[in-house]
Amino acid sequence: MQRSNKAKYVILGMLLMAMFSSIINPALASATYRQITVMYDNIKVVANGKLIEKDGAGNAVTPFMVGGVTYVPARVLGEAFCNGVTSWDAETNTLYLGPKVLPQTKLTDLTPLRTGGSNLRSRSEARDDTNTFRNDCLTTTMQNYNPESTVDYSLSKAFTRISGVFFLSYGSRQTTRDVQLRMWGDGRLLYTSGVLTGSTMLGGGNPIHFDVNVSGVDELKIAVFEVNGRTEGATVGFSATLHQ
Repeated sequence: MQRSNKAKYVILGMLLMAMFSSIINPALASATYRQITVMYDNIKVVANGKLIEKDGAGNAVTPFMVGGVTYVPARVLGEAFCNGVTSWDAETNTLYLGPKVLPQTKLTDLTPLRTGGSNLRSRSEARDDTNTFRNDCLTTTMQNYNPESTVDYSLSKAFTRISGVFFLSYGSRQTTRDVQLRMWGDGRLLYTSGVLTGSTMLGGGNPIHFDVNVSGVDELKIAVFEVNGRTEGATVGFSATLHQ
């Protein structure tokens, strides 16, 4: 029997999953709906030499084709190739195959809206006062005539957290420095770091790690500034990652 005679065609009136998601999550109410023709032709799924006829919940696996492309339930792929780990995040409309690792963006991958004060430079690598190399950093050399460095970014409310480390450079480790890091989201102060002081920096000290909530932030401002005017010539930096 020819393939076309074997095939069964069905019309999908609505994508029920999208409709359900838009009901429980108003942010997804703009979902679009299409009528499509799919073809079932007894397509089999074999993973690592094993025929997959049912998923982990006992549901029959029934792949279909649309426009020459074969579609298989994501759960089947997760169970076959990701140790059975699949999850659905209704808040972000995201399907995760394998462990739920959120997408990340290096701060240095973003183009600043504006900068101010002492010039901040993007560097692929910098050495901190503990002789540890930090990747993808922004660094600046503080000056008394310009004791603050600022940078602004557009986040477009696309991220939930920013995490990273604030440090003095290795070359600045032997001199008393007093510097601090602050962040604002849409004009609201979100974070103030501890002070990197001479007492912790002499001979090497402790860079400051941060993890700040930026959910709903459209524009982020970051500032590095002197605390007591003793930062002449101090090179400081921070490395940061944005999380969706």
